[in-house]
Amino acid sequence: MTKEEILKFLEEKKAEFKKKYHIKEIGLYGSYSRNEQNEHSDIDIVYVLDDGEKFGYFEFLELEEILSQQFNKNVELVNYQYMNPIIKYNAKKEIIYV
Repeated sequence: MTKEEILKFLEEKKAEFKKKYHIKEIGLYGSYSRNEQNEHSDIDIVYVLDDGEKFGYFEFLELEEILSQQFNKNVELVNYQYMNPIIKYNAKKEIIYV
């Protein structure tokens, strides 16, 4: 799985994710966005919800499972709003939104 393949899939599914999960923005960060991944790397996906929307626990698990199955890798799905401030500071520089 390459950065380009991940971004292409996210771009293709963006409208569907917006309709079903109210995701305003979705993107890639971490080792895959920097092309520094190895066989043990997970795929870090960040999302931003539409204003005023909430993401239920089961919806979160469902989306994480969809992404993990698609990429055949462990996916770390993170809401940008609730991201650890230290991680957010570093991630802001490398997030690639679709």
